[in-house]
Amino acid sequence: MNININKSYVRAFFDAEGHVRTDRNNSVSVAIGNTWQEIIKEIGNFFDSLGIKYGYSLSKRKNPKHKNCLYIKTYSYEDAIKFYEKIGCTHPKKVKKFEEISNYYYECIIPKRERIIKDKKMVTKLCNEGKTHYRIQKILPHLSQSQIDGFCSGKKHIKV
Repeated sequence: MNININKSYVRAFFDAEGHVRTDRNNSVSVAIGNTWQEIIKEIGNFFDSLGIKYGYSLSKRKNPKHKNCLYIKTYSYEDAIKFYEKIGCTHPKKVKKFEEISNYYYECIIPKRERIIKDKKMVTKLCNEGKTHYRIQKILPHLSQSQIDGFCSGKKHIKV
């Protein structure tokens, strides 16, 4: 194929043929679809060069006169944000959606991950000190018994 795939090309292609979506489970996807499957695969190679993780899905058309459509999709907040930061978008509705996704990621997901890491370190420390699960739950009441079990797995501790 003799097409120079670059950020400007992919940005324009996405503006015309792509979408960014969140679903009710709060997952996000960025997708570009086209019947010209070779170009979608070249975009995949370009994503590889930028470190964007993706997958393909094929939408089979019911009408035999129409070609099947190949989609390239990202499936994580991290990769959606990486797409937006490294490639960009000029379509106003899609820009707004990317901004909503970025805000949610940096205001909700990152702090939650940081809190989980902090909780895990604290639970591990308490397990290593020989604290019971009951005592750990009294110290960290926002954690459920199953979370404490998960954080303490493989540690010597009393489960009472």
